[in-house]
Amino acid sequence: MAITGFSTDYSNRTVDINIFKVASYTNNQTQKTTVAFGNPSQYVTGIAKLVQKYTITLLTIQGSQSEFPSFGTTFLSTLQQGTSGISRLDFQHLFNFANLDVLNVFQTYQSNNPSIPTDEQLQSAKLVSFSATNDTLNLSIAITSVAGNNLVFILPIPLTN
Repeated sequence: MAITGFSTDYSNRTVDINIFKVASYTNNQTQKTTVAFGNPSQYVTGIAKLVQKYTITLLTIQGSQSEFPSFGTTFLSTLQQGTSGISRLDFQHLFNFANLDVLNVFQTYQSNNPSIPTDEQLQSAKLVSFSATNDTLNLSIAITSVAGNNLVFILPIPLTN
């Protein structure tokens, strides 16, 4: 399978394979993400890599990685217990606690790895809005990198197994 470049400047960077499908990552724009490998596969860097790492950290169930038992959050496991009795305010609190866990993980990692490019370092993340249908929870999350790149991405989370 061919690998195509997502960005033209890979100097002094590590690259990941892009698992999110988006039209493009444009500063200060809202983009809907879906999880799928591209055809052909693409490398990902910059704000796109930051969004991907943030999402993986947020949605990994804490304790599910035997080698890294503290990695992840309780966000998804709490949602899997059912959302019918959760008020909008309770959901906001649930997200904010999970988001704080993610921010702490990133701050520690970035402090220990100062050579990470600033457009791949997390400055802030916040929930802009959310909506739910019978089978999907859509989160609009604003991400800002240390370099000042801003992106709002819509993360669809299936509510059924």
